[in-house]
Amino acid sequence: MHASQYGDLILMRQLLAKGGDLSARNRFDQTPLMFAVGLNDPAAAAPLVEGAADEGQTALAPAVKKGHTTIVQLLKKAGWSE
Repeated sequence: MHASQYGDLILMRQLLAKGGDLSARNRFDQTPLMFAVGLNDPAAAAPLVEGAADEGQTALAPAVKKGHTTIVQLLKKAGWSE
């Protein structure tokens, strides 16, 4: 979670390679992908999407609402739709 919060791409990739829990949630019930989407950080979201995070559908609606077009395109390319 902290790696996505701070956009630490190296740490994120290391955690993903070691089987990091993509469905872990913080006290606000956000997953790492949801957090990266909320920050409008495509660089942080990309490895999470690549890691098959299953929260793409949940993350898509707020990205659309907030106008985060790059994130929306990333999620749609991964197969999630509105």
